[in-house]
Amino acid sequence: MSGDELQTVWAELLPGGAGGRLERVGTGRVVLAVDPSSTCTGYAVFDGATLREAGRLRPRSEEGAMVRIATLCADLAELLAAVGPAVVVIETTSGKVAGRLRRQGVSGLAVYGMAVGALWREAVFWAQVKPERSVALVAENVWTAGVPKGRRLALAARLYPQYQGERDKGGDAGDAIMLGRWWIERNSGAEAVRCDEV
Repeated sequence: MSGDELQTVWAELLPGGAGGRLERVGTGRVVLAVDPSSTCTGYAVFDGATLREAGRLRPRSEEGAMVRIATLCADLAELLAAVGPAVVVIETTSGKVAGRLRRQGVSGLAVYGMAVGALWREAVFWAQVKPERSVALVAENVWTAGVPKGRRLALAARLYPQYQGERDKGGDAGDAIMLGRWWIERNSGAEAVRCDEV
């Protein structure tokens, strides 16, 4: 996916939002939150506690799993180079299998695990270049605390009115937004917002 295509995808989700890639960032610490999958990976970019960008990395669905994952890694590398975050926060599995994955069979979880591992590896390789960069893995059951996805997405829309949830099929960007918000709250002293307040 080219930089223009990435720009288009996030512009769909945040119309009139950031006003462009992070050329005009403030003085906060840039955090990139990633909600991975092998079909559509959500991401959110924060400058301090301010949401600057959110979108989805979407490889062609007709490609095989390994090609999709390789495409996602290339897209993530491009995104990392473009936004230059100090921290990359990546959601990982708790090891529990959700009902929809159980219906797909064990291979669905295996492919998801490969996608998480490959995206994590891409972020780690990128971060190793400069010691001030870091990568954090957060289990989904830790940051979500069991709050259903619909409630998390409703909170994302309430906290960030520029987030267009109806355009975020599957809620991937919305979950990346809330993952980033969760991480920032726990690592910067920002005001905590509970998902059960929605």
